[in-house]
Amino acid sequence: MSIPEDVAAARYVNLTTFRRTGVPVATPVWLAPDGERMVLWTNNDSGKVKRLRHTADVTVTVCDIRGRVRPGTPEHRATARVLDAEESRAARAVLSRRYRMMRLGSLLARVVPRITRRGIAVAVHFDTPDSPETGDAG
Repeated sequence: MSIPEDVAAARYVNLTTFRRTGVPVATPVWLAPDGERMVLWTNNDSGKVKRLRHTADVTVTVCDIRGRVRPGTPEHRATARVLDAEESRAARAVLSRRYRMMRLGSLLARVVPRITRRGIAVAVHFDTPDSPETGDAG
């Protein structure tokens, strides 16, 4: 499925990952379109990466910088996967084109490499809409 319009246009989204117990954890992130998927950048040891390693199912909802979601905002089901080093470099370039702060972070990483943590990219693919349920014929 293609990227939902509201998500593609948003500056911030809540990426909801799930703990092993099924408890949802929403985190506001930057997301940038990259073909038929969206990409995001995070620290290698972040909680969302740990959760994605055991459950690829996520939901994405448009939010503000603090993660607040307006009532009635649609929630989109998706799957996510952690990208390898080469794919992560390409994803970081995509994010840098969209967010100035990402470019600044890349510059700082080159100037003072010890102050920045290693990061990794995550790709989000949106699920196809569910087909309508059919009732049992008695």
